[in-house]
Amino acid sequence: MVGIWQQSPSICQKPNGNGLNLNLNVEFRLPVCRSESSVEREELESRWQGVGKTTLITRVYETLKLSNPNLKLQGFYTQEIRQGGERLGFEVVTLDGRRARLACTTIPSPEAHRWPIVGKYKVDVASFESMALPELKIKQDTNLFIIDEVGKMELFSSSFFPSVLNVLQSNIPLLATVPVPKSGKDIPAVARLKNHPGATIVTLDQSNRDSMKEQIISQLLDILPKS
Repeated sequence: MVGIWQQSPSICQKPNGNGLNLNLNVEFRLPVCRSESSVEREELESRWQGVGKTTLITRVYETLKLSNPNLKLQGFYTQEIRQGGERLGFEVVTLDGRRARLACTTIPSPEAHRWPIVGKYKVDVASFESMALPELKIKQDTNLFIIDEVGKMELFSSSFFPSVLNVLQSNIPLLATVPVPKSGKDIPAVARLKNHPGATIVTLDQSNRDSMKEQIISQLLDILPKS
């Protein structure tokens, strides 16, 4: 799902060519409206398996940087750790290429038996926090935050979701991903994001991800500084 949040939906302008009104038939959230005091927020939701959400996120990032190399973008994305065709876990990668372990099936650490488990993966909260949390610090010159993703593994960090909320309360746009709900039920933190005023929910899948990329880029270019 992709979405945009704003602080004051009651005083938003009517949707127009520069407005951010989209109603897509996919689990994507896009902006509903804008105002001088509103905060645009974008969030993308898709499943880990097969949809290519991380590829989409990285392509959006690369396109934005090409369009304006002076843009200040902060954040991270998650990437699979694979060996011999087998998925061994996930790592978090900052936008400037630094990496840290998020979760793994086997971790050579005496502390690993204490770590939270999601499926067959043990979540290395300390490693995740060391890389992700500094990327979510509010800076005056930041133009866009990118978070892939706000999911169950990341939420084992007690500091992560408050950092996400701080971003939402800033005047800086956010492009983020969240997991598709299992059995129709969202993680409470994810539900809180999805229920934020001004959000429109749609779904990303293999058939629409390319067109969605163009939609997201177009919307972000409308609200980000020009080169």
